[in-house]
Amino acid sequence: MGYFMQFLGRLFVVLAMGAYAYAGVSMAAQPINRVIASVNNEAITQSQLNRKTSWIVQKMAQNGMPRPAAGELQKQVLEKLIVERVQLDLAKRLKIDVTDQMLQDTIQNVAKQEGLTLGKLKAAVAEEGLSFKEFEDNIRVELILSRLQQQALADQVTVSNQEVEHFLKSHPESTSGQEVEYRIRHILLPLSEDASDSESKQVLAEATQLLKRVREGAKFSQLALDYSKGPQALQGGDLGWRAANALPTLFAKPVAALSVGETAGPIKNDSGYHLGYLAAKRVGVKSAYEGQGAKEERRQQTLSTLNEQKFEIVLRRWRQRRHEEAKFKRYLSGPICSD
Repeated sequence: MGYFMQFLGRLFVVLAMGAYAYAGVSMAAQPINRVIASVNNEAITQSQLNRKTSWIVQKMAQNGMPRPAAGELQKQVLEKLIVERVQLDLAKRLKIDVTDQMLQDTIQNVAKQEGLTLGKLKAAVAEEGLSFKEFEDNIRVELILSRLQQQALADQVTVSNQEVEHFLKSHPESTSGQEVEYRIRHILLPLSEDASDSESKQVLAEATQLLKRVREGAKFSQLALDYSKGPQALQGGDLGWRAANALPTLFAKPVAALSVGETAGPIKNDSGYHLGYLAAKRVGVKSAYEGQGAKEERRQQTLSTLNEQKFEIVLRRWRQRRHEEAKFKRYLSGPICSD
């Protein structure tokens, strides 16, 4: 499936926290349920964290993925809940919302893109362990966050014609009749916005140590789960299958030189230091860039990819600033236990 599976993938890495983040809980709403964090006086409770973590563990088991080190998964999920709550609070203050009609139109589009009736879409959602109400709430959150991020950041992301042309000249293989696709796993160790030389050296040393561990036989996916701060960390850093012109630009050249099972990096950009692992490679996929209009089609795809990658860098920094500005507290300093 297309959009639907992509959405569930985003849900799986907790980029949309659904009803738990959207509805909010007042500080006095559930006295019998332990409050483990608060954002601008709205609580995040133990039961919210437990339910989300349990669902992720179930999906990891279904996909044969290793689990993070003890306690690490809940810490990652809690951090994602805090980040989402910070953004939703800002959206509320800016009066950014999604109407019921917008929500239903989006759901109808999801079903249409997947070739499903609404009934079959509901059945597919149920198979993923979600009620349809939870699915609707998650889509509503995703739409609100998308509108907020676009409103805040759209004018900060530009891609020049020179950048597009440079990328196209650097990747002539994608103009041939046979496309090469790569399956990449990714680890990001971020740098703060105004990182000092000392911080940069420390993070570089950490990335170099992870690379050493991979080359000594450690599983890249496990290290991604344990250490990466990238958006696919809870998926073992898996970026899925990508054509050359859809790879993150910093990996495009290094990955082409890798053999399956090899790792590139550490590579630095504005986000931090990155490691890229080539999990698989396939050749012989029919190129999308053939026939009339092929050059312009490929150019537009490259422009879209570069825009998305630049937006992701700006978005990470923006989230970090919103996180620093918010009034939030964590009430548990040690391991988070089930209630």
